[in-house]
Amino acid sequence: MATIVVQVRASSAAAPVGARAPGALVETARQLGLDLAPQFGGAADPDLARYFVAEVPPTADAEQAAEALRRLREVDAAYVQPEPSPPAP
Repeated sequence: MATIVVQVRASSAAAPVGARAPGALVETARQLGLDLAPQFGGAADPDLARYFVAEVPPTADAEQAAEALRRLREVDAAYVQPEPSPPAP
């Protein structure tokens, strides 16, 4: 299952309060079948509170979902997190 990482704009009037994502981001994620969660839940640092993750269902296209999220004005970045690679021998 792919994971999308989303960074919300710090300057946005809809910047996260605590661990809540802006409404437009939540609504778009819901339409795409994604559940957003804070990447650094419980972090007191406001910079870390700007990051969210969403697991992409197997039936969805992760790259298309990330592109849709990037189009939101509240979003600085959204990308599909690369799969971990095995350690080099």
